[in-house]
Amino acid sequence: MDHGIGFMKDAATVDVVSIGAEGSDAPDAAACLAHLARHDVDAHPVRLAPGARHAGTTILHYCDKVGADLLIMGAYSRSRLGEAVSGGTSHLAITQSPVPLLMSH
Repeated sequence: MDHGIGFMKDAATVDVVSIGAEGSDAPDAAACLAHLARHDVDAHPVRLAPGARHAGTTILHYCDKVGADLLIMGAYSRSRLGEAVSGGTSHLAITQSPVPLLMSH
């Protein structure tokens, strides 16, 4: 079974969140939505503006705003220098998520 699919099948709402301007090189939400649809998960795309916040902060604020019960996200690694300079979305989610977190790498 794919990570988190069981949780999402029973969810009232599933949002696939991407950050960036329309047409940007953000992770492919369409592919994620298609994958979820193949597993009978009714998911909705949500695109958030990058703004001045760190991507991780933007995601966590969205979870708080919509009253999310669970955050499922992929974890991507970067170099230690990249993490030190700009911080990491995965690390921020692990340390500051206001809701339970399920990660897949």
